[in-house]
Amino acid sequence: GEGQALGGGSGAAAAGPVQAPSAQVTVDASQPVTTIQIRLHDGTRVTQQFNLTDTVASLYAFVGSATPGAEFDLLNSFPRKKLEDRSQTIADAQLQNAALTQALK
Repeated sequence: GEGQALGGGSGAAAAGPVQAPSAQVTVDASQPVTTIQIRLHDGTRVTQQFNLTDTVASLYAFVGSATPGAEFDLLNSFPRKKLEDRSQTIADAQLQNAALTQALK
C-alpha cells in the first residue's frame, strides 16, 4: 500500500531536498574525537565524527552540504541556543557528543 503524508505541506520543502552530506570531514584519529548528531529541517538525523579542534564553521559546512541552498542556523538542543560564533572550536563551544537541530531562517 501507499502511505499518506500527515500534516500537509510544510515550508521545509521550499528549502530544497535533503541529501546525503557531501562535505568530507577528515578526522585525525590521533586527536580527541566526538560524534555529533544533527537533526535536519525535514527530521532526518545525520551523525558525524569531528575532532574537538574543528570549528563550529565546519559543522555549518557539513550540514550545508546536506541541504544545499538552505539558509539555516544550528541550535544546541539544551539549552536551546543558536551557535553563532563560528570560529569557536567544538571543545570551546562544549559540543562534545551534542545533538544539534537545523533551523531554517
